[in-house]
Amino acid sequence: MHKVSRFHYPSSTLNQLSYRCPTECKLTRSDSPWSCAVKLHFHTNIRGEAIPARIESFWDAISDKAEVEERIRHAQRAILNPGTNPSIFLGGAMVEENETSFSRNYISLEISGQELEDLSFVDLPGLIASVGEHGRVDDIELVRNLVISYIERELCHLTHSRM
Repeated sequence: MHKVSRFHYPSSTLNQLSYRCPTECKLTRSDSPWSCAVKLHFHTNIRGEAIPARIESFWDAISDKAEVEERIRHAQRAILNPGTNPSIFLGGAMVEENETSFSRNYISLEISGQELEDLSFVDLPGLIASVGEHGRVDDIELVRNLVISYIERELCHLTHSRM
């Protein structure tokens, strides 16, 4: 993602949050300086049941690329804790245990700038075959179904990156 979007995406080794929810990235060429708006998209509850769609801006737009990685980490915490007010995560609040380990709810990044090309893509969690000692077996099916739901979309092109 870094080469295309021009910012660093959180590493999965930093806090085990990365790649636990979809991240939609919409790049737009603009005459304006580089900026990134982060939004949270909630369409399922903690049990994975459909709810009326809700989109929340996750604070003001960012103009410093160095701030994006941390904002995404905070947004991921908010997505993985749908029963908690997302604004508490803006300040870096931590929880002892996330309410969910993976989610169909997603983060969107609306990035514009002079050096960008018009492009949209979604970064998805990787398929999992097993869960650790404290993992949830249901997560295997949740992630599988999530990935399939994106693959089945029209105009889907798949790429794979090695960790």
